Amino acid sequence: MKFFDSRDITPNWEIRTVTITRDIDDWYVSVLLKDETIPDYHPKPASELQTIVGCDVGIKKIAALSNGEMIPNPKIAQKLERRLRIRQRRLSRWSAVKLRQYCGRVSLRR
Repeated sequence: MKFFDSRDITPNWEIRTVTITRDIDDWYVSVLLKDETIPDYHPKPASELQTIVGCDVGIKKIAALSNGEMIPNPKIAQKLERRLRIRQRRLSRWSAVKLRQYCGRVSLRR
């Protein structure tokens, strides 16, 4: 059986859970550890939170910031839509033979 030890478990770490899973022919072991030397997270005071700006990502507006600023979506697809329509129309007029010949040339160029 192969074993890959990505890192050593030091004595100051506490083993929380061990999960053993089987995937078709392979077995996996996942170990959750807790390091007591790392301090716990302490929330910041409200005075420090006034300088932080939150960001919400969306579709209509690419980003909305908590300070009220809205960053518009560049709408790249709409700008390129006309060019796509023209190229698809041109491609639909091609015969199957001409398309096969062109695709063969493209693959040779790569």
